[in-house]
Amino acid sequence: MKENKILKENNLEDLIKKFSKSDIVSSIRENYSKENIKYISNYLISDNKYLEKAKVFDSNLKNIKSSIEENGVYKPFYVNYKDNKYEVIIGRKRLRASKELKEENVPCIVFSVNEHEELLMLLADIQDHKEVNMYELSLILNELYSKYNYKLKQLAILINQSIYQVSNILNLVKLPYEILLDLGNNLTSYGICKTLIYAKPNKVMEYYKIYKEKNLSVRDLELLIKNDNKKEKKLNILVDEDNLTINLKFENSEDLHRFLKKINK
Repeated sequence: MKENKILKENNLEDLIKKFSKSDIVSSIRENYSKENIKYISNYLISDNKYLEKAKVFDSNLKNIKSSIEENGVYKPFYVNYKDNKYEVIIGRKRLRASKELKEENVPCIVFSVNEHEELLMLLADIQDHKEVNMYELSLILNELYSKYNYKLKQLAILINQSIYQVSNILNLVKLPYEILLDLGNNLTSYGICKTLIYAKPNKVMEYYKIYKEKNLSVRDLELLIKNDNKKEKKLNILVDEDNLTINLKFENSEDLHRFLKKINK
């Protein structure tokens, strides 16, 4: 089988430089559009292992199905061939739609890339979309961060965001799965999820239910969590009975100044 080699074993900085370009997927498409397209039974192509937690919902398939019914599957899938198996890299929504419509053989451009390269291709594809699926983005960034030791600064360069934003996106996967599914299905916003990251883990679902029941804004939810955190703060007091002294420890300078202001009144 002829393999499409899109990368060489460059060092990490070279890969970051290459894949931080917003038009990288278009560039790949142009380079290999003249290659022979292979028709493969879509039942032999599995979902992407890195993104399978981010379910493809029926609500996202309506327009895709209509297009396939009218024009057929004309746009090739990008698939990775490894260990005698095909795994979709680009086109997972169209793959799900084509399977449900019982389309048999679908056009594919077949690559044979390692896991690192596959992750970078997935990331580039996600970045190419106007509306980024933040749950998918979080899954990919977490793989690069934990498995390939990317630093926050390197990830920030890859997705053209601040280190602060990268940290927030990485932490999304710590939220309950129910919330992440809603995020992936556009039933809640990244702003709401980002706010919930800073809530106490055992109260996240409680806050999320309040947000939905009362239709809170991001700002309202921020204030609710912030006020509750203030109420639950406990002053750390160390008592030294021998020397008749006490030592007060504050979580941050704001708490310290707030305390000093109160006792000086």
